Amino acid sequence: MKKILLTIGAVLLVLGCACVCAAEPLKAFVSPFNVVGVANEDKLQVALQHMMASRLDPAYVQVVDSGENADLLINGSFTQFGEIFSFDVLLTHAQDGHVSKVFEQGDKQADFFLALGRVTDKINRDLAAKQTAAPSDISSHGYAIAPSATSPRVNRQQSSTPVTPETYVIPAQDTGKSARALPGLQIDGVMRGLALGRKLASGEREVFVAGDNVLRMYLLADALTPLDEVSIPLPGTIVALDTADLDHDNVPELYVSILDRGTFTSSVFDVVDGKLKEIATDLEWAFRGVGMELESRTVYAQKLGTDGQFYGDVAVLSKSGNHFEAKQSIALPRFGHVFNFARIASPSGDPLYLVLDVDGHPVVSTLDGKEIWQGEEVLGGSETILNKPETIPGNLENYRWLFMEQRIMTLPDGTILIPQNEGKFSFGNNRAYNRHTMYAFEWTGNFLAEKWHSPKISSYLADFAMDFNSKEIILLGVEKRPSLLYKGRSSISTKRIN
Repeated sequence: MKKILLTIGAVLLVLGCACVCAAEPLKAFVSPFNVVGVANEDKLQVALQHMMASRLDPAYVQVVDSGENADLLINGSFTQFGEIFSFDVLLTHAQDGHVSKVFEQGDKQADFFLALGRVTDKINRDLAAKQTAAPSDISSHGYAIAPSATSPRVNRQQSSTPVTPETYVIPAQDTGKSARALPGLQIDGVMRGLALGRKLASGEREVFVAGDNVLRMYLLADALTPLDEVSIPLPGTIVALDTADLDHDNVPELYVSILDRGTFTSSVFDVVDGKLKEIATDLEWAFRGVGMELESRTVYAQKLGTDGQFYGDVAVLSKSGNHFEAKQSIALPRFGHVFNFARIASPSGDPLYLVLDVDGHPVVSTLDGKEIWQGEEVLGGSETILNKPETIPGNLENYRWLFMEQRIMTLPDGTILIPQNEGKFSFGNNRAYNRHTMYAFEWTGNFLAEKWHSPKISSYLADFAMDFNSKEIILLGVEKRPSLLYKGRSSISTKRIN
């Protein structure tokens, strides 16, 4: 009996040690940052290395002086354009080669340490999630087990292009057939803009949608509950909708891009007691919000010229009280404008631009405008016209049109979401889309590689947004076109990705 008890005690001791070992902090090496666009780059490289290392949670990492035997390699870059800056960090786990990416950006120098703190918090949350819930480290009995001694490690000399894991995958098989959006979340009228607000304690989410001349606010849960509606005076037309919390008061602003007789006369709204309140009007820019979180989102702005084309560089919008100013201009590559660009990163973390050209072909360029790749597939596609027809000498069609473009969304792990609208009768300036597909890509360093795509949905995708915390894509589709006796119908559907 005594031997049995001793044996059981020894087994429990071994299991306990295994659990403790599994919970030990990872040995992490923070390399000097790659710094672009600032003076004294050498000093800042080391300073950022030390600042990030000091902010990492010791419960999850033990900072070491060399990457030789490190479990985790942390490679960061800091890029600055004027006052705009960005932190981009690659986390490489030596045990299995898993690579994840996090980034944060700011639009003024006062945000520097806040952005550094936010990106480090994201790293700590990422490590906490992996250490506490990694299924590969749990046995079938629920015990934490130590990694195998034969587990592969990253060959740092040979692995020049790490493979990003497919973190974001829509769990649906592509049957090659079209599918309809789930019924129940129908909206009267043809809507063209969608933006998300706050997630409330009740689990409901604020959702804003826009038609040609109407702006609506809903609560989204199992159904859509209307809260408020505002009309936009004719001849103004809403072309885009975005949200951001530029003043960091935990109440997002609603940025409404309005086109009126060849120029932008845009507005900004606040939500006050569940109602939409206009706080600025007749602004001369179109808006596009970029970023996962409302409080860290950047709103870009650009004017429309007298020729019906976008004028000047894209600028960053700033808010002071109810006053808005566009400054810190960014020169985009050829074809780029406020509605059709996104920033992506190379496998080594270097920033690049991705734009869709006038025909919808994806084009990747360096920050100085040098094109390094152009795809053949046509992506995006919008029916919203941004300028009135204008006669162009020598143009066989006699008209040149400028169309709105679909959002290009870059996720924290580097996944790039780009929708594709299609239609049997869509060619040239004649656009009548009736089905769409959501594509996910990654930049390999040489081309955009497809990671997954959704089934084809039998509706025109007018706009989409993403709730990063719940990993849900919210889609605004047009299901029925208007007629003399019918005002059309739109719908909001949700796709969860994992």
